[in-house]
Formats: sequence, C-alpha cells, structure tokens
Amino acid sequence: MTAVTFGVQADLVGQRDLSITPVEVRVGAGKISLSYVPPGIIAPFGLLMIPRTTQSWAYTSWIDPPGYSQIAFTVPADFDAYMESRGARARTTYEIEQARAIPILEATPYQPGYDRAEVTLDGRALGRISPDAFMELCDGCTPEHPIEPFSGLSVTIEVWPRGYDPFPEAVKPIVYTYYAADATDRGSGVIVLVRSGGAGSASLGGFERPVYATGEIDREIASLIEAGPRGDPGRSAWATGAVAMTLALLSIGAAVVTRRIAT
Repeated sequence: MTAVTFGVQADLVGQRDLSITPVEVRVGAGKISLSYVPPGIIAPFGLLMIPRTTQSWAYTSWIDPPGYSQIAFTVPADFDAYMESRGARARTTYEIEQARAIPILEATPYQPGYDRAEVTLDGRALGRISPDAFMELCDGCTPEHPIEPFSGLSVTIEVWPRGYDPFPEAVKPIVYTYYAADATDRGSGVIVLVRSGGAGSASLGGFERPVYATGEIDREIASLIEAGPRGDPGRSAWATGAVAMTLALLSIGAAVVTRRIAT
C-alpha cells in the first residue's frame, strides 16, 4: 500500500457510484478504516481512500476533460484480485481519460509564486522577464495609483503560476498590459490586469486597479524592447525607435519627479 497524490481526468467524477467496500487495516493494536474503490470507476486500478474524502475532490477545469484529485493509497494487483473474489467489483464502469498516482514523497506540491513571465508585442514574442518581480506588486503597495490616459509603447505580459501534481499542466496565466507611462509622468511603467489565472484549484486574480511597475520590471521590458521581437530579421532597426520612445517617457517622468523634489 503506497500513499499517493491521485488524479483522474474525466467528466462528472463527483457523481459516480464508487461501489465502495469498507476495509479495515490493522496497525499494531489499532486499526484504520478505509474505503476500497475497485478498478474501472475512477482508475484502471483499485484504490484505498479515507472514507470522508471519497466525495470531496479538488477540482480543476483548466484541462479538458476536467481533473479531480485527492490523497489515496494504491494497492498491489493481487489485492484487487482478492477483493474481486470477495465480491468487490464495480457496479458500473465509466470512461476515464487518464489516471495518475504519484507517490506523495515524489509529488510536486503547491507552491505560491510564478514559473515564468512571457512578454509579447502584437503577438510577437519579445522574451521573458523575471517572474519574481510580480510577487512584489500589490494594490496597496504604493499610496498612489496610475492616472489615465496611459501612453507609450504597450506590451502584453503573461505571468504563469507554478504547476503542481497531479496536474502540473493545469495552469492559466495571469495576463497584464504594460504601458510605458501614465498622465503623471512619474517615470514608472503601468501594469493593468487583463485576465486572472491560477494553478490547479488555486485561483490567482492579480489586482483590480492599475499599479505602477517596479524599477526591475521597467528595466527588463526596456531591454526586451531594445532587442526587438525574437526571430525578426529587422529587429534591430525596429527596436531603435521603440526603445527610444519608451526610455524617453520613463526618463522624462523621472526628470519631472526630480524637479518636484528639488522645489
């Protein structure tokens, strides 16, 4: 018997008849009550589950068919054969896209944070910037919020959360639009939430109001703009005007802030 992070990709798992047979596992002088689910219902193999978890699944709709996951215990094939000989078999079999059982000690757990941040301009890839910089952004991190209209070259940023087992592919990026400046000429770029995302059953909504970018984000995006779209033969020529405009907006804003402080 091996403790696993179990996942099944299929429709309406929570409504299935699991054909449960109660099982008692003796541990020393004590015992553990478990529920045996025979092959053909949620996996092509049998599983032991803690009784209260058989109708309590973590759910993700970011894969198709959707994914259901829970902690369970795998058993040897001869245990399945023994249980079948005792009359424990599926009353109804169901379609299963796939089932996964990752030993708990080997499974990747949920970890807050982001895997990567991809930047595009009009659908053309510019490259990646550090995803960690987006952990520092929040709605109340600065006393002021950007003021429209936003100006300068704008790019799209997709910030991808870290995936985790049993469905590491069940991730949806948070999508932002980055603008070089706002109406205050503050000298910072502006980040606007376009669409929330998440990983597995954990949702990540970003922030509702526009926020100012950190200096790190401004510098990394300016560097990507300077290099131009990847795979574009004319990227250097294209980048000259774009980066000049973006850096000019950022530097003008910084100069304005400097003069205000000086006065």
